Amino acid sequence: SNLLSPAGAVKNDADGDAVTVTLETPYYEQIPGLKTWKNLFLTYDIRDAATDNPYLNVSYVKSPESTTYIALLDAQSATAQKAETTGIIREKIPIRLPAHGLGFKITQVNASSDTFLYAIEADVHEREGSRRG
Repeated sequence: SNLLSPAGAVKNDADGDAVTVTLETPYYEQIPGLKTWKNLFLTYDIRDAATDNPYLNVSYVKSPESTTYIALLDAQSATAQKAETTGIIREKIPIRLPAHGLGFKITQVNASSDTFLYAIEADVHEREGSRRG
């Protein structure tokens, strides 16, 4: 495929390995103190080029020093996997955690013809005075 205008069907690198995406966000804390992290909203589009069945795994860390990510499981499907799409979708992923801040990691598994990540949003509420840590 041409470097400046790649074709979606070219999903492997020169060694034949699938080209996948990994995104690690900064640690988001904003206001000091314990907060309730309710939901994560992920707007994305991931297309399958053939029968590779690509998906995204979503995980988080609760401290900026941590290197061990915890899978953010969807309560309905009991998995962190966000499957391939046929268009742009905005998916709500319940977090339901008390934390000072969170950092996120989104990892693609298997090859895709196109992967677009449009937005990462969070529904975060400051805790009332008696519940702050």
